[in-house]
Amino acid sequence: MDNSKFEIIKKDLPNFPDEVIKDWIEPYYEKHGWPPKDTWNGILFNEDFEFWQNVEWKKESLDLTQIKYSNEWLKVFSDLYFAYIQKNINDTFFGRELGERGKTRLFSALLYILETGFFPKPICILFKNDEFSVVDGNHRFLAWQFLLETNYQLENLSLENKIAKLKDLKSGYSKAWGPVNDKVSEFSKIQEVWVAYQKT
Repeated sequence: MDNSKFEIIKKDLPNFPDEVIKDWIEPYYEKHGWPPKDTWNGILFNEDFEFWQNVEWKKESLDLTQIKYSNEWLKVFSDLYFAYIQKNINDTFFGRELGERGKTRLFSALLYILETGFFPKPICILFKNDEFSVVDGNHRFLAWQFLLETNYQLENLSLENKIAKLKDLKSGYSKAWGPVNDKVSEFSKIQEVWVAYQKT
């Protein structure tokens, strides 16, 4: 990461862990400008910059099947699901905005979770009003949930048929899907995540 960019961001967001800056904020630095203004609203989950300057981050291991998600985020996730699982690319925000890049992100995460059972790196979640919202890592979350939900279909298959089934799921995404090997893991419900809490 460019140290000068990092230092500028860190000065304005001293409460942010280095990993969160690198994985979430820094990639948008040049595209949207700094400090964040209106164009950042979607990226910052429609919270203003001052809000994020006053959250407290904690890295935690959470059972992501047992927490309550905000309706606002569920609408975002639904859009992502229809774009990449239902393959209605042109009818969704994520599909139109990310296109092939979104496919690459999703299937890179799919293959990693398939082999390890865990996210490639922690996603970022906002905890507000007793509800959770994924603010960075939606493609990783979608890959994890997709594999978790479909795993039951694979449990009783031989390894050969399991791999064949997974390869079949790539239909329409050949450019994004890499080689599927013979290492298939259980998909953990408990994942390491970064959680942003409102300061009281």
